Amino acid sequence: MLPIREKAVLRAALPSVDEAFLTSSSRGVLPIVMIDDQPIGAGAPGVLTRELQQRYDAWTEAHLEPI
Repeated sequence: MLPIREKAVLRAALPSVDEAFLTSSSRGVLPIVMIDDQPIGAGAPGVLTRELQQRYDAWTEAHLEPI
């Protein structure tokens, strides 16, 4: 289980953010690697973000219904 905490991230705190992503049912999990010229983490999708992408894609593939 992944603990979830929603809170605003101040611009001054961006250097301490390890990973960020945007998610929706239509777009899946999209990594955010930079905000206002400030790299997030290493400036590449992190381990957790990649894992969530893979799991979301696998779930979607397993539950697709023909139209």
